[in-house]
This record gives sequence, structure tokens and C-alpha cells, in this order.
Amino acid sequence: MANILQVTTPNLNENRNLLNPQDPKYNAANQAVHNPVDPTRVVRADGRDGEQTGNNQDALFGAVNYESNYGAFIKGLGESGDLSSIMERLLFSDMAGIQEAGKTEVGALVEKLLLSIRMDSPQELVEFMQGQREVQARFTGDFFNSLRSILSQNPSESLKEAALYFLKGYNDYSSGAHLLQQMQSLTRDIGQLLLRSYREEFQDLANAMDWQAANGDTQQNVGLLNNRLIPFLASYISSTHDYGAVREAAMLLIFHAVRYQNGGKKGLEKLFENLINNRTFSRLFKGDPQASLEELLRFGSREVQRPTDGISSWLAEVQEGSEELEALKREGNLDELEDALYQRSGDNEGQGLSGETGKNATSSLQTPNRDFADGIANLLLKGANGQAGLENVQQFYTIMNGMLLNESVYMPLLHFLLPFQYEENNVMSEMWIDPDAKKEKEEGGRAIKVFLKFDIQSLGKFEMLMTLQDRESRLQLLVPPQLAKQDKKIQTEVADILKKNGIRYSQLMVRERVRDRRVDEVFPEIREKERTINVRI
Repeated sequence: MANILQVTTPNLNENRNLLNPQDPKYNAANQAVHNPVDPTRVVRADGRDGEQTGNNQDALFGAVNYESNYGAFIKGLGESGDLSSIMERLLFSDMAGIQEAGKTEVGALVEKLLLSIRMDSPQELVEFMQGQREVQARFTGDFFNSLRSILSQNPSESLKEAALYFLKGYNDYSSGAHLLQQMQSLTRDIGQLLLRSYREEFQDLANAMDWQAANGDTQQNVGLLNNRLIPFLASYISSTHDYGAVREAAMLLIFHAVRYQNGGKKGLEKLFENLINNRTFSRLFKGDPQASLEELLRFGSREVQRPTDGISSWLAEVQEGSEELEALKREGNLDELEDALYQRSGDNEGQGLSGETGKNATSSLQTPNRDFADGIANLLLKGANGQAGLENVQQFYTIMNGMLLNESVYMPLLHFLLPFQYEENNVMSEMWIDPDAKKEKEEGGRAIKVFLKFDIQSLGKFEMLMTLQDRESRLQLLVPPQLAKQDKKIQTEVADILKKNGIRYSQLMVRERVRDRRVDEVFPEIREKERTINVRI
């Protein structure tokens, strides 16, 4: 019979050069210490080399991911690349090609977006930057400044708990419009996933929702969600055993519904009352509680968080057949465009969208605060879906990932992207702010640390690092190589700018910029949690 298994008897005298790992001779040739013990951290116990982040083989074939959530954040921070450079190329270079390629819908969106970042004066530029700060930083204003000051004075646990619950409630209250938008999108998706015989009934329930309800006015929608819509989905999943996409979407809907219910106006007023009745808070708070509450409710309203006015919103109403308005839009003449739109708008009988009369109703449109934020979000969404061309999808995803990374719960900094056009120059700027930086002197007020990167089309890349405490600053400005020889002149002009704004400086240094600094280099405290226990499975 043929030996099909090729079974043979090995030659015992054959020298196979086998290495025994336990042989002292073998160990003598390899003196490397594998997996040393570090008493300051939890180390791997599997005897393998390398960091806890693992290797490619682990990622592909391993059942356990040894990378922690925070480690993944740090890794992504190092791999995110230069977000501002990609954004600059997208807005000021690639978008021109997208418009010429006949992408009508995306091209119109780009045109509105570029119009919203065109600045004609220094004052307009300052208002634009301040507006983006107000849009992106929700907990701003006199009340929150006072609350921060009180909490920094070693408050009691009861005050911390009351402040935490109030902040959570206010966040959900001011997010009402966003939560409704998310739930509406989910109900549309669920409606497409349900079996045909269930779709009509579910659609009737979804249509009964008031998707335009004011922030805080949650009673009607919450009743419909808790008593009809969510029970319908629970019954559907139970009867059809659909534990796939429908259940996942339903769980996400419930998550948003809980937050939406927590954002009711009555509940927020009760949380505010608990906060102001705290002894420590009432003793240290100097403002008028009722006036503060009214201001918070107004700033957290749907009209402020999701405004319907603004130049780009008005531009959306411009009909394609109106040659006059299209010409004004192309020329970028905002004053004439606003007048034309005001004349065409008869819905409010002589009143602007803000309730004011005449030209004053459009004066607030000179600086479109939220238009840029909403415009860039819509552009990234359409680009990631391939509407700007399949060849551009990757860079849209890169920008989205970079922006989400900077909004991570692990990022202890405020992050701003501020592109604009001024004096026919394209400027791309990115800023990180630590509002509670480590103080250089123990006495005195709060310390703030700012890291600013900006690229001016005709000059090059700049970097600025500034710490500010009690209106005294330490400032480092890194300039492009062609400006390095003018350091004395630049230093004098920067000193004049600081003086005009009432800021003293203990250090003012102007040097040549030789490389890009990463944000974790400038803010090393980002890596403070890097030695925590891995929890990501």
C-alpha cells in the first residue's frame, strides 16, 4: 500500500540543529530582558514583549484588545495628522475643483460656507471668533463664571452634586432641538427596517411627534415616546424576534429619549432651585438668581441653539430663478443682498426674523455665528457620503475623525477651527485652550493657556503659545523663516497689541518656526492618565 501520509522514521543520527529554549547556552546568547516589571503600573502577564497596545497580529486575530480606551485616544491623537492643513486644502483648494466638476448641491453649500467666513474688517473678524466661541462653548456667561469660581474654592460634596445635576440638566435642555433631530432621523431609519405590515402604524406614531417643539417643552413628546412609540417597538421586537438593526436603533432612540426627558423646563427649574438653596452657593453667589435663570433659559432656547436667522439660512431661501439675487450672492454684496431678501420677505409683515423692524432686523446677520458651524457639518456629511466625489471621501473622513478626536471626553481642552478670508488672503487657524491651566504663581486668579496655529496664505505658518493670569501673560510666537529676521519689529508690534488690550507681559519671545508641535507636546497633562488600567475589551 502506498504510504500516502508520507510517514517515515526520522534518522536519529541526523543533526537537526534544534535549539532548546531551556538550554543555558541558548539563554547565554540572549540577554534581553523580556517584559520587565514596572511597580508603578499594571504590566502584561502573558510574557510577551511590547507595550500594552499590542501589535498588528493581536488586532487581527486576538480575541482580547489590550488597548485601553485612553490609550486608543492617545494613539489617535498621534496619528490624526495636521487637521488644519487638510481643512485648508479642502476649503481653499479642492472645493474650487468640486464646484467646477458640476457637483451642484455641494457647490452651492461651499459657496455659502465661503461667504460666511469672508471678513471685511478687523471688528467683523473679532465678532466671528467670539461667535464661534459662544457656539462651541455652551457653558459660558456670568452665571457659569461665578459657578466655576465657587467650585474652585473647595466646596462641599452636596454643592458638587447639586452643580453636577444642574449642569447635566441644562446640557439636556439646551440640546432639545438636536435630540429631536436625532430621534426623527432614527424613526425614519426604523420605518424602513420594519416589516411592511407594521410600517404604517409606526409612521403614524412618528408623525404625531412635535419635531419642532421648543427646548424644555417636552411633556407632549415624552408622553408619546414613553406610552406609545417605545412600547410599540418593544412589542415588535418581542413578536418578530428581530434582534438586529431594529433593536440597535431602538436602543439608541431610547438613549436620546431619556436625555430629552431629562431636559424638561420644569425639571431644570427644580435643579436650579436645589443649587441656589445650597448654603455654600447662596453665600458665595453675588448675582440675582431669578435673572440668572431667565438668562440661562433664553441662551439654552431652540432659537439660540438652532437659530433660523443668519445669512446662510436666508440664502437657502433664494430661488434659482431669481437672477438679481443670484448676482448679488455671487458678488458677495451682503448689504444689498440682505435688503433684497428683506424686501422679498413678507411673512413677518415688516419684521425681521428676530422680531425687530426695518434694517435693524438684519444687522445681526453681519457676523453669521452658527452658519459656519452648521455649514461645515453639512459639508462634511455630504462629502463623506460621496456627494463631493468618491476621490474626496477619505479626506472628509479624516477631517471628521480629527474633529471628533478633539471633542473626545478625554480631551481636557477647548478646541476651535477658525478658517476665514481677510484682505484677499486665506487664513486657516486652529486653537486649543486650557481654561484651568496650572498656575505659575499660587496667588491670584485663574490661569489660562492658549495654543494657536495659523497659516496665512501669503506668509506661511505661525504658532503662538500664551499663558494668561491676572492680565499678565507669557507669550511665545513662532514665525515663518522669511520673517525670522524681523523678530524685533514683530516683538514691538505684538507688545503694542497687548498694551492696547490692557495685558502686561513678563515674557515675549519671537523665534523662527522649524517644525509643527503636537498638541500633547504643548499640553503634557493630556497624557497624565496614560498609566491607568486597561479596560478596553
